[in-house]
Order: sequence, then structure tokens, then C-alpha cells
Amino acid sequence: MNHCVFSSYRQKENFITSSLMSVLGNLSLIQINNFFSLLLEDDDDTIFSIKNQHTHINDDARISFDATITMKYDIFLETKVDRNVDASDQLNNYISRLSEENCSPRKNTNAIIIYLTPDANCPPWFFRIKSGDISMKWISFDMIYKTINTIIDGTQDENQMDILSEREIFLLRQFQMLIQNENLLTSNEMNVLIIPAGTAWNKYIRLDTDGYSAYICQENRWFRDGIEHLAFYKNGAVLQSVPKIIAAMDSVSIEDTEDSFSKFNEHSKIDDVEIARKLFKKIFESEPSDPTDHRRKILILEGKHKCYVQLDGPIINDTKSASGRNTAFVQRQRYTSLEKIIKAKKTSEL
Repeated sequence: MNHCVFSSYRQKENFITSSLMSVLGNLSLIQINNFFSLLLEDDDDTIFSIKNQHTHINDDARISFDATITMKYDIFLETKVDRNVDASDQLNNYISRLSEENCSPRKNTNAIIIYLTPDANCPPWFFRIKSGDISMKWISFDMIYKTINTIIDGTQDENQMDILSEREIFLLRQFQMLIQNENLLTSNEMNVLIIPAGTAWNKYIRLDTDGYSAYICQENRWFRDGIEHLAFYKNGAVLQSVPKIIAAMDSVSIEDTEDSFSKFNEHSKIDDVEIARKLFKKIFESEPSDPTDHRRKILILEGKHKCYVQLDGPIINDTKSASGRNTAFVQRQRYTSLEKIIKAKKTSEL
């Protein structure tokens, strides 16, 4: 079981909301902009803006300030952790209160209510709410999960200023883990892990041993629970073979010793000991020798020729950055469903 770092609340809604606010509060301004621009589908990358020596022009009048700090939206968040909740009365009450003069948002911003739920689709009653000047946006936890992947995978413009710190990545991944563990994702069918395969695909082919192969990465690398298949992204496409994951081992010693093999064999789920031994030998020989770093995470996979899921053809990448430039579909890892990957012809369909 994966464990997240957030402390618990008695009320689950408060727990989830507080955790999200904690993560956002530890992101840089650039990443907060990225997060809300993607989540709200707003192409403007200045939702939050800090400008030094800023000249403001209004009705032909020029006003020069030493600096300005602006926010495009007043964002109000209402979170639900149960599915199929009718919150129309509650949201109508919020709209009424926000529209009152003594509770109105700042005049130079747009008020927006985000309704965050674990539902698969926007509730039908949500469209019937008359919100007046208040904008309404339904967001699912799946959308937040996907937004985090997009930010971490760097599908925005490749600007050095956009680089996430290790701490930011850790907190974002922890929030993904939290909403997964709390069963707030509808996409339990997202059981295919897609990884960049600059060298991993060739190694997968070389390691193939009597119907078994492996994917090797750094020790204890985090993948979401419930993944059943692995897909390889290489040269601008998701490749045709999507092998089943037979076993996952978080921390495996790949030293050339009987003890290391014994522990590998115990968890590999390969019935034939000799096949397991041959595969382990290939894994050992494929990894650089380093006495200080000999542990890896290993996924045991179907070999290419016994791989049951074979796509009709490669899935071509058509991912664009916010500015319209071509960009990699995956740089670290992404997830999709087996149903989608079988049908897709381009990555936007995943």
C-alpha cells in the first residue's frame, strides 16, 4: 500500500480540500498558473501575475506603478467526495450570497465557482443552475489527476522557468496518491502505464526469455496502483506491443548471487525456475555494475512474441503545447485504459 504525507481530518471533504490547498501553497507562481490554466482550459497564462515597473493603461490614461500583483479570478471551491450528489440548492445559495453587494467579488476580477467531485461526468442538474455573472466550472478528480500528469510530464512550453523542483513533484505525486487511495478517481480502468522508451524498448526485446521480459527502472519508483499493462512511447508514437505486467518488485538486488536470485524468483511469478534464472542473468548483465547502487524496481512482462495485446498500428503523437508547438506525449509516465489504447489512432484519443 502506498502511503501519503497528508494529515487526516475527521471530515473527508475538509481533508481532501486542505491537502489540495497545501500542495498549491507550496508550488511556484508559474506552476500555479500552469495548474489553473490547464484545469480551467484558459489559454491565458497570466491568471496570477506579478509585474515590476508596470504601466497600466485605462481609457487612454497611463498610470505607472512600481509593481502590480493581479489575479484574473476569484476562485471559490466546493468539494464533494461522494458520487451523484445533488448540490444545486447549496450552489444556488452560494451564487445568491456572492451576488449580494456586501459579498461581491472584487470588481476587477471574474468570480468562478469550481465544483469538484469524483463523478465520471458533469451532473445534469449543474447545467440548469442560473449563475448570472458568476462563472461555474465542474471539475472531476480525474481532471486534476490528468492535469498533474501534464504539468509533471512537461507538455507545456519547454521553458527553463517551468521546471518543477523535486519537492513540487513529490507533493503533486502525493496528492495523486491521496485521491487514488481515497477512491476519488472514476478512471479505475486506467490500467495501462505508458513510459518513454528511448532505451527501454530495445532492452525489453533483448531481455525476452521464453515468453518473459522485464522493464527496469530506479528503485521504488512510484506507479499508481492497478496497472496491468505497459506501453512504450518511442519516436513520436506509442508502439504496437502492450505487454501484460506479470509481477512488480519495488526493490530488487541484481547482484550476481544465489541469494539475490532466490528473492527475485520468489516474487517474479515465473513458474519455471530455469526461465527465471535465465531472465535474472540477462537483467544482471544488462545493468551497469555499481556496488553502491545495485537495487532496482523491476516489472516482469510478457515477452513480445507472447504479448496478447497487439495494436493495429502505432498510435501517433499529436500533442501540442499551449502555444501550439509539437511536444512529447510522455516524458516520465502517463496512464490510459486498455479500451482506449486498443481503439486509439492518435495520442489525443488516449
